[in-house]
Amino acid sequence: MKGYANATSAQPDLNEIVDALGSRYEAANTIFKRHACCGHTHGAIDAVIDLTNENRLDPRDIVEITVETYPIAVDVVGGDYSPGTSAEAKFSLPYCVAAAATLGSVSLDAFTDERIANPALRELMGRVKVHVGDEFAEARLGCANVAIQMKAGGVLTRRVDVPKGYPENPMTSAELKGKFRGLSRGALAAGRIEELEKVIDALEDVGDVRELTALLVE
Repeated sequence: MKGYANATSAQPDLNEIVDALGSRYEAANTIFKRHACCGHTHGAIDAVIDLTNENRLDPRDIVEITVETYPIAVDVVGGDYSPGTSAEAKFSLPYCVAAAATLGSVSLDAFTDERIANPALRELMGRVKVHVGDEFAEARLGCANVAIQMKAGGVLTRRVDVPKGYPENPMTSAELKGKFRGLSRGALAAGRIEELEKVIDALEDVGDVRELTALLVE
């Protein structure tokens, strides 16, 4: 206990940890990644998807997308380099934002070789500007402010302080199931996925964990 506590906290309160055993479950505070890329991109992606859906935006009508976010995000994913692989694209905020505006989502399908090489997507990526926002200078995770300048005039803005999927802004059951289906369809048949969903929905009533694990093998 002391070793783990000291490894994960500068000033661990062991009495508080012990007192919370059996009543506080940190697993309930898990962050679910809504998008298939680095977490530092998620606030900006949420903002772009919301603005795209609400205004039925056509990427060809966009002059520029400006992202203000926190210093760590700019350092890790805000570079201007041109991603050539799936891994590089997942750590490119300009690419992820362009994908969100072009595709309406940033799932695994956004990181295929074909998508990454798409001329229209890459052209829009070149019109994404990323910098540290004054209001986010001390922030460490999640937040972003996005401004989309339109060719017809006007600027659409959206600020996200807590991305979808965080404990404070949880994904709905339907959203979680949609993500599960998207990730599992390459490994499991549709019928098996439906069986798994039913078992997971009633997990507290499963008498033997082998009922669950047996469904994970085709």
